[in-house]
Amino acid sequence: MPFEKILDGRGDTAFVRDVEGRQFRRSATLLDAVASFFRFLAATCFAAGMGSGVLVGETRAVRRAPPPGTRVPSADYRELFEQTFELSPARRELAAELLRRYDEEVEEIRQRALAASIAQVQDELARVGLRYRDAIRNHVLPAGERARFDQLVAQGVSPRARP
Repeated sequence: MPFEKILDGRGDTAFVRDVEGRQFRRSATLLDAVASFFRFLAATCFAAGMGSGVLVGETRAVRRAPPPGTRVPSADYRELFEQTFELSPARRELAAELLRRYDEEVEEIRQRALAASIAQVQDELARVGLRYRDAIRNHVLPAGERARFDQLVAQGVSPRARP
């Protein structure tokens, strides 16, 4: 049965009229409830993302800051540069800003190299650990104890002395 929509002042459907002219007030539908839920979910996700972003940003800033008492890579260069050239305060400020950015990039590169090096070492340590675990299992343990050793390894338990 076809319905004619009657709009309220805001442009929303307030009433529907059937072909015989009867008016019916539009009730809240399941679709409206679902739409409201998704709007609430989107707002919640946005707020959580903003909070997480601030937290991660602050954590990275603290991690990237050099420890107190540590000189930044460009400190000596900056001192020599300022002693050698007579610069206006504006140019001195510009040089300081450029050297600060340089220090940030150097630190970022250093952090990336450190992370890559740690990942390489972890893989190598895992390979060495497996090799020695197999050597201990196959060459140190008697054949009757290997099944117990395998069971403990599968459980992630370090071997204990027998009671």
